[in-house]
Amino acid sequence: MVNDSRSFAALTTPAGRAAIATIVAVSENVASKLEPLFHSASGLSLSEIPINQIAFGIWCNDNNSTGEELVVCRFSSDTIEIHCHGGHAASSAILQDLSKCGFEILSADQYLEQQSIGNIRAEALAAASKATTELAAAHLLAQYHGALENALHELRKTINDTDSTESLLVVDSLLRSYALAKRLTTPTRIVIAGPPNVGKSSLINCIAGYERAIVFDQPGTTRDVINIATAIDGFPVDLSDTAGIRTSQDELESEGIDRARQQIQIADIVLFVFDIRAEFDEAWYREHQLLLHDEQQQILVFNKSDLVSGSQAQTNGILISAKTGSGIDQLFNAISKLINPDDLTVGCPLPFLPRHENVLQQIRRHLVADQKAEAIELIDTSTKR
Repeated sequence: MVNDSRSFAALTTPAGRAAIATIVAVSENVASKLEPLFHSASGLSLSEIPINQIAFGIWCNDNNSTGEELVVCRFSSDTIEIHCHGGHAASSAILQDLSKCGFEILSADQYLEQQSIGNIRAEALAAASKATTELAAAHLLAQYHGALENALHELRKTINDTDSTESLLVVDSLLRSYALAKRLTTPTRIVIAGPPNVGKSSLINCIAGYERAIVFDQPGTTRDVINIATAIDGFPVDLSDTAGIRTSQDELESEGIDRARQQIQIADIVLFVFDIRAEFDEAWYREHQLLLHDEQQQILVFNKSDLVSGSQAQTNGILISAKTGSGIDQLFNAISKLINPDDLTVGCPLPFLPRHENVLQQIRRHLVADQKAEAIELIDTSTKR
């Protein structure tokens, strides 16, 4: 809510990084102030659009009806969110127009200081301003609008009104969601590993959509770990292409192989890649599986399917061609299921910081010990500003 008569606005998503940029405008009777700048597709004025209902339209400056296409949503009588193209030009133009209308332009941190909101909502806004994908920003903005905070208030009522069994089910559900939320805010580390000359560099280029790794038909081409930041189904991902792992007398190649093994050990997901034309090296595969710990996941991939006939391409792994793109959709789907197994929808409560997991674990311990008052106190202190 507005605490004084000031009008201010802020870009709350990363400038030039997200597919969609979010600008928050706050002012008394904000809809009437922005009506000259927004023409809705429905023909309704901003003041006529119901609270919490989104509206598609065009941003018009200087009576230019061919302006930026965007979506707005009124969250209260004094707050409107504007969602536009994520590029710098679009958001900058809108902020300039807001400035001309008397809005003070704040940074995301300055805007956060103006809000009389609880800890979790403030943390969500700060995290959303650093989100690297549209999906991550959408989930975090849902927490800013109260998804997690409201869930904790409901948990408080459940603890107060029922036995601890029902409350524990709620806590355990939130703790499971934390694993997903971490993958929205921290990139999943995916390592592509395998013997030499199986097409690992071609595969990382195929996944990333551009050539970053050198592709050459000779063992030992990749001598170092190559990292690429990308996203799969809206989840940020760090892809690593590693040296082909084999016995080598070359000092430089051996160093690359050592680094490849280190990357396997710290990965969240390992893509073990083999050439479908070669005899499957079971011993190599088993040796490098032993590098994985229980929490790591793996996908077995057979590349170069374009070079074999259908009858030769029988395999228990995912069959692909990094050259033609065949099977890449299937590989993406397999990766996506490992990253996002529960397929949670935007708007569900998500604990997104280690602090939230720690609080939930403490609440759980209090509930197990039938210490309801202590659990409720933890909820109260974790949600207040």
